[in-house]
Amino acid sequence: LPTAVISGTTSICEGSATLLTASTNNAYQWSPGNETEQFITVSNAGVYFVTVTNAQGCTSTASVTVIVNNNPVVSINPAINITCTGQNPVALNASPAGGIYAGIGADNNFFYPQLITNTGNYPIVYTYTDFNGCTSSASTSIQVIAPPSVSLNLFEDICANSNSITITGGQPIGGNYFINGVLTTDNIFNPALYPIGNHLITY
Repeated sequence: LPTAVISGTTSICEGSATLLTASTNNAYQWSPGNETEQFITVSNAGVYFVTVTNAQGCTSTASVTVIVNNNPVVSINPAINITCTGQNPVALNASPAGGIYAGIGADNNFFYPQLITNTGNYPIVYTYTDFNGCTSSASTSIQVIAPPSVSLNLFEDICANSNSITITGGQPIGGNYFINGVLTTDNIFNPALYPIGNHLITY
């Protein structure tokens, strides 16, 4: 009897295909499909049979089971979608963990605005491969904008025994004032609370 053997990858990923090859003989009959070539390409899960015939007309049959694995479900969600050039890194959150990020400014689970020289939308692609070797990707984008132009009016000198003053003059309005690097919640500068000298007001 002829030797019937089917070779080829029998575990594939969703959306891919595998080439099944029958051992060399004179004639071939595949099922399902009724193909009569030595090679067939399949993308569906199931059991595939081939009957081979030698020169003497003798036949033999072999079978193989093809498994189709689902591709992993992948998602990506950056901590924020808008940032400014030169700002702190933005954490990139994706699942399942263990994949690879790709894109300008993306490195090691973070997006680095410091690496961006031009404003605009920057696509980030996350690719994950599971234990079956199946791969999926998800993408998002982070918009990088220019930081606002900020100004602060000069303050006149005041005396140590002067009344408190309201800190104003920062533009555009809506920002925060800092006295010597400390955030002030009431925007009040009380000279009685500070030693004589220069004090830095930041907006």
